[in-house]
Amino acid sequence: MINSDEKTTKFLWYRDFFKRILDIMVSSVALIIFAIPMLIIAICIKADSKEDPILFKQVRIGKNDVPFKIYKFRTMRTDAPHQMATEKFENPEVYITKIGEKLRKSSLDELPQLLNVLRGDMSIVGPRPANSKGERGIIMA
Repeated sequence: MINSDEKTTKFLWYRDFFKRILDIMVSSVALIIFAIPMLIIAICIKADSKEDPILFKQVRIGKNDVPFKIYKFRTMRTDAPHQMATEKFENPEVYITKIGEKLRKSSLDELPQLLNVLRGDMSIVGPRPANSKGERGIIMA
């Protein structure tokens, strides 16, 4: 006879397995579909500031408290303070680039996170990864 703990463990294994398969399929298809728009965005970011990187990397805390680097398109100047949330800046618009404003409004700056999903750092469905200080971002519904 199987006790309830064994059933729960078995269910979690199946759920995690199928969730991971779904993450791989969805992120792979999305990366193919969005490859050209992502290339155009990268070119626009580079044209806006030639010396600065295209991607912004930040340490976040993932499943089982494992840190990982999350990828986003860079929407702010590189001299902006990256250790605090943008809404806590005194004048955040000073740091946001021209293209960055449009990317943030449309959430297109989040597209590189599909690479994090493909790598298994995060999931398509699940909680927003906490920053390295353990604070979760505001989730807009």
